[in-house]
Amino acid sequence: MSKTAQAINEASWQETFKALWISALRLVQRAREPLEGPIPHLDTRLCMLLALIPLAIAAILKEETDACGAEGNKSLPRRLGLVSSLQDLVQYSGLLVPPSSLVNVANAAASKAAIFRANCKVVGGNPSMIGQSHSSTKAVGNMLHLIVEACISRNLIDTTAYLWPGYVVLPGHSKNTSLPQESPWVNFMQGAPLSDPLKNALIATPASSVAELDKLYHIALNGSEQEKSAAAKIVCGASLVRGWNIQEHVVRMVVKLLSPPLPSDSSLQGSMSHYLSQKSTLNAILLGVSYVDAVHIFSLYGMVPDVAASPSLMWRPDHNHLSRGNHLTTLRTRI
Repeated sequence: MSKTAQAINEASWQETFKALWISALRLVQRAREPLEGPIPHLDTRLCMLLALIPLAIAAILKEETDACGAEGNKSLPRRLGLVSSLQDLVQYSGLLVPPSSLVNVANAAASKAAIFRANCKVVGGNPSMIGQSHSSTKAVGNMLHLIVEACISRNLIDTTAYLWPGYVVLPGHSKNTSLPQESPWVNFMQGAPLSDPLKNALIATPASSVAELDKLYHIALNGSEQEKSAAAKIVCGASLVRGWNIQEHVVRMVVKLLSPPLPSDSSLQGSMSHYLSQKSTLNAILLGVSYVDAVHIFSLYGMVPDVAASPSLMWRPDHNHLSRGNHLTTLRTRI
């Protein structure tokens, strides 16, 4: 659709990409309007802005790269158009104001860029020599910082974006001497058990890499009953609704967990018995994805047919193997 719009309008790729960003930013801003109803569906709209549009642009850039046979070439017209479109967004300050629930996340993204710039100056402008800073520089963030992070995570642009004029805004150049808060995913990857405090922290914090998701998936399939339930709740938490940089992987993982692989024991193949071993995972997944925004996110990724066709949804809720309550019926209704 983006390619069609670009051709019909006889627009440059810079103009086309800019139109995509502005349209999605306006969609996010609509969540503030009371006419949208009691449920603003902000997470669905952020999914469009910070995940689906970067993925669409990634496909467009890959097509150009493959055709030119110059993978990674930063001078290709479409890639230059993307960079230019992002730089132009600075002038739309009204559209870039983050929703209240995203202020801290946007400020963290801006502070990350501020630290990069500060370190770059220390090492004489050589990005290859930049190390981690032990202090956090406060910076004022907006939606552009989140867009740039989404693009960097998918290798559409690189960290030289942090050096763009006007990208980093420091409030009085103040310093925060406290250490940045460590992500709970670091402890998880280091082998910490899924205790209630760590589980709750992981539910509230999006994963940052596919490696973290892979480890979580392994636990959801092979852990103890308690670990399976915890892993399923984590994957349906912030990683699903606000893990924009890895969201497409989370969505596919949830669908895979709804269709757990058959066991190696041939006597169980062809029956539904093997689902009993995954009942904790399936129960937590069905509960976690049964609310409206989650179903909308699956719809945006085109995965509703995959969810609806999942073998676990073929079980009747009154079997009570998978579900206590009505969340399975709710999910079926919403799908």
